[in-house]
Amino acid sequence: MIPLLFLPPLMLGLRYGSREGSVGAILTAAALAWVSHLQPGGLAAQVGIQIVGLVLTGMIAGEARDIWARRLARLSQQARYHQARLEQFTAAYQLLKVSHTQLEQRLVGAEPSLRSALELLKLREKRFLLDQHLPLSGTAQELITILAEQGNLYTAAIYEVNARGLVQTPAAARVGDPPELSVFNPLLRETLKTGLLTSANMGYEASHEHVIAVVPLVDSSGRIHAVVSINDMPFDRVNNDTFSLMAVLGKHMGDILARLTRSAADARDGMDLQTSLQRHWVDVNAYGLHVAVISCKVVDTARREALLALCSASGRGLDESWLCEDTTNRPVVIKVLPLTDQEGATAYIARLQKARVDGAPARNGLVTNLWLLGQHSDAGKLLAEIQSTCEIASFSSTVELTAPTAQEAVL
Repeated sequence: MIPLLFLPPLMLGLRYGSREGSVGAILTAAALAWVSHLQPGGLAAQVGIQIVGLVLTGMIAGEARDIWARRLARLSQQARYHQARLEQFTAAYQLLKVSHTQLEQRLVGAEPSLRSALELLKLREKRFLLDQHLPLSGTAQELITILAEQGNLYTAAIYEVNARGLVQTPAAARVGDPPELSVFNPLLRETLKTGLLTSANMGYEASHEHVIAVVPLVDSSGRIHAVVSINDMPFDRVNNDTFSLMAVLGKHMGDILARLTRSAADARDGMDLQTSLQRHWVDVNAYGLHVAVISCKVVDTARREALLALCSASGRGLDESWLCEDTTNRPVVIKVLPLTDQEGATAYIARLQKARVDGAPARNGLVTNLWLLGQHSDAGKLLAEIQSTCEIASFSSTVELTAPTAQEAVL
């Protein structure tokens, strides 16, 4: 048999499939049978076996082609499906990206400032001291209002905590209409145990009161004066930045309540330097804030009063100043600069030294030193270093200077 006779059914099967291959094989076999009939013995023997081989060749080649074609069709269908899903995902991603960008822009524009919040709290504290209110009953509404403004809270309540660490109900003040806080609330129990802000996203499930977070008003000694339960707030505010802000405010509010519990005379004397350093040391270590401490010793006796007035008045809203004397009775002003890193404190000292007092630069009559609160293991060691460096005999006579107003500040 001529091998070329196998090519038509083979090529037809591979190109078009099983049906076309079989038809080609049958036609070739018919032609072979017809030639064999016209010229008996002209072709090779066993024509029947050869015809069967032709048919099998066409069918097998066609079936192989059909299997491959079905596989390609299935893969092509899957490719079209994934392409459609990719286009849908791309459109959704672009929409989400635009929405996220707009959300970030809105958050940046509305993000509360820790500095402005602490400045507002410091201004309110002066009014608390003047009004001579009881610690929480006269300040609760003011304190929770500040927290609500800074955290954009919808519903929240503040509860007093007595000396035994028990929460007193009902709430001393409220924002919105929150449900009464249960003393068995897991967030409350954890806050009373640790003295730290506890929120639902820290692994604690929301209770039946739907409490999102509990903020303790704790002073620098660890005494919890009150707690604030947050029940509702914008979803985009439920994040670590907002909770850190409220935690810092809660600690400073705790210090205010601690000062209000002291006698009126002690309250007028103000916070002592060690207590202030301890509060800011907690802020530095717990929340990574920057706090600088500088000392300004007046060594020019001729310009003593003018230089002392410069150092006392040169400050910003959050800055705290104390006046004391060294062993030779030269005045020393200790200034605590919250939210100020080394670069900012260095620039502050440079501006202070460049100021002209009685026709001469202040640097000729001042000796300044700089400390960063985060570089010391505790506030007590920093206080001892300040005392040693400035040659201060004792801090018992340290007097807190009144914070300057915006008009009085010269730097």
